[in-house]
Amino acid sequence: MRIIRFDHLKPAPWKNGGGITREIAAMRKQSDICWRISMADVEIDGPFSEFNGLTRILTVMSGNGIELIGDQVKIEALYAVPVEFDGGLALQSRLIDGPIRDLNVMFDAQLYDCKVALIETSMMLEPLHTLAIIGLNGISQITSGQDFQTHELEYGDTALIEYQRLSLILESGAAALMVAFNLRR
Repeated sequence: MRIIRFDHLKPAPWKNGGGITREIAAMRKQSDICWRISMADVEIDGPFSEFNGLTRILTVMSGNGIELIGDQVKIEALYAVPVEFDGGLALQSRLIDGPIRDLNVMFDAQLYDCKVALIETSMMLEPLHTLAIIGLNGISQITSGQDFQTHELEYGDTALIEYQRLSLILESGAAALMVAFNLRR
């Protein structure tokens, strides 16, 4: 298990130059993205970066939400509700009442299945491949079944786990986001 603190994430400009992203983790073959998890701060309306050949799942982590609008498509992303869409779509973003921070998961759907879910109760998890737990609010405690060390996750902190059983304990009112990648067979 690897713990990645939000404070240690390096801000980088978006692909289209319109904002800031912080990459949490990624799997690449040469320069091609197999999967990637990042957080983005969106402060203004504007074009959304296109990632042809990738599927995206966007989840608002703070703020009121964002609309993504393109030809014949309108996607509304609200707080803590994952929305999945084609990363190659040409989209314009429109903030819903102020700036947001989002969790952005991109993956090659020919290589991986991916699920993003809100977790609001304590549970045992056993990933088949790669699992990320991202603190959303409150404090989450995560213990791996391999080393039995307990780590606390606060907002924006991530635990990255591969093939390890783990225990997730959420304090009262706490929530986390789970990202699960499974190799397609």
